[in-house]
Amino acid sequence: MNKNNASPWLQSHTPPGTDFRKDLMAGIVLAAVITVFFFFAFLVEYTNMRNGLLETDYKGRLLEQLRPGAVMADIRLLLRGKLTGTILMAIYCIVRAVLYYRSFFTESKSIYLMKRLPDKNETLKRSISLPAIVLVLTILFSLLLLGGCAAVYFLATPKICLPTFRGLGIIGALIPAFLTA
Repeated sequence: MNKNNASPWLQSHTPPGTDFRKDLMAGIVLAAVITVFFFFAFLVEYTNMRNGLLETDYKGRLLEQLRPGAVMADIRLLLRGKLTGTILMAIYCIVRAVLYYRSFFTESKSIYLMKRLPDKNETLKRSISLPAIVLVLTILFSLLLLGGCAAVYFLATPKICLPTFRGLGIIGALIPAFLTA
């Protein structure tokens, strides 16, 4: 397969001369790394909370026995701030779109040529398409993160220790933890 014809649609929706493969992969890798980071942050916090449900011996070692009346922390508390990466990626995508748009004025991509095209929105379309794709993939990664966190919480917590479910608190998950403390 010819490397230049790998994705003609995507190439026609990015600024001329842009290595769309490199930019797309950079966005995907960044979104994936942020998602994995926040998932591991959830796992660390979850493990600490779950260990608090267990009895300890006189040396402080965990026993495989639940404390009487132990209740796990609400999932909304554990998810607080875990979607901050989604907001960071949205900011990244907005900055990327602005930089693509500016490239028509500052680099060798002539804005005058773009203005002569029949479609007056061609410049805008080429500036926002790739960041929009990365943002959609980021949202999908965030949904996977929420699903993974909920699965760990509901499947690994003993049923007797689960509190009354009152929702995932997605809005709280979007707010960084240091702003809510």
